[in-house]
Amino acid sequence: MPDILHDHDSRLDPEEETVDEFYHAIARNIRNRRMNLNPPVSMDKIARYMGVSSKTISRWENGKDRRIPGPRQLLGLSKIFGCNPADLFDGVPGM
Repeated sequence: MPDILHDHDSRLDPEEETVDEFYHAIARNIRNRRMNLNPPVSMDKIARYMGVSSKTISRWENGKDRRIPGPRQLLGLSKIFGCNPADLFDGVPGM
């Protein structure tokens, strides 16, 4: 169990890399599923369907600022991609 009672510099925490891998794996799954649609669908088109901005879709797909879709968005994306919401977590560390 992690020692959460003592201050530490999270930048030096090896678990931080795992957290980054978590977000990047989800981002990669979303991006790949969108690009593998036949024909591929633009971020703008998905954003309009989902009721979010294309910048939000971009954030979900790049994983850099640790943003992932919430439960409703995951359901919407899975409907678009024709998959189970859990499939968006394929290959995600710790899942």
